[in-house]
Amino acid sequence: MIFSLVFIMTKRIWTEQDRENDRKRYVNRTPEQIACKKCDDAKYRLKHDTKAYHKKWYEKNKEHNNKKSQEWYRNNKAKVIEQTWVRSIREKFGITPEQYYELVEQQGNKCAICGSSNPQVRGKGKWHIDHCHKTNKVRGLLCFKCNTGLGLFNDNPELFKIATAYLLTFR
Repeated sequence: MIFSLVFIMTKRIWTEQDRENDRKRYVNRTPEQIACKKCDDAKYRLKHDTKAYHKKWYEKNKEHNNKKSQEWYRNNKAKVIEQTWVRSIREKFGITPEQYYELVEQQGNKCAICGSSNPQVRGKGKWHIDHCHKTNKVRGLLCFKCNTGLGLFNDNPELFKIATAYLLTFR
């Protein structure tokens, strides 16, 4: 409560006169002539505010930056993979990791089609999220083989009927 009162009391309210003075100060000046908002020094404006400065700095220090990025990735690989997966399921299917794990629990940690308890995903150990490609609604979780099978049949029930009849004729 005290913090919010202090914040409100110290917040400066700009008047129309303040805005007009601010406009007059910057009329007809090039970006280089405008003083830097961070250090109030005109000659350092480009250093703080332009993409050109940052691009030049990056090019100059590219090797160092790449080395640091690679080192960070090696030290945080599991975190990066998890964050990528979380972002992926949120963007593709509109679900959170909590909703995913809730589905796993609802299905008893088994494939919704074959009942396998092994997702059969190379190294990831996560189930495939089956969804309708028209509505993008999540239908359930499948193992690698069942998900691939659905995909190869283009989610077409008629093709499944034909394939079933075909298999039954050779039993």
